[in-house]
Amino acid sequence: MADNYVGTDRGITAPIRQAEVVNIATTDHVFTEVPRALYIGGTGALKVTLLGDSTGVTFNTMTAGTMFPWRITKVWKTGTTATNLIGLS
Repeated sequence: MADNYVGTDRGITAPIRQAEVVNIATTDHVFTEVPRALYIGGTGALKVTLLGDSTGVTFNTMTAGTMFPWRITKVWKTGTTATNLIGLS
């Protein structure tokens, strides 16, 4: 399949090109590439480490079906009850 946009800008406002499923079943999820956004599929609390920060912060009562433009490096197993999380780059 041809990609008419190959070689175009991958800046912060460019369309999403990759997705990484967050797996915290056994341990914290550390992203292989810092995502531009996080999709939350199931309601719950979310503990993350933001890019440029060294500690975690917990966001309570996250709504299912929402996407947040957060640059995060890690989703914590402990403190996260939200489900179906996907990092978008």
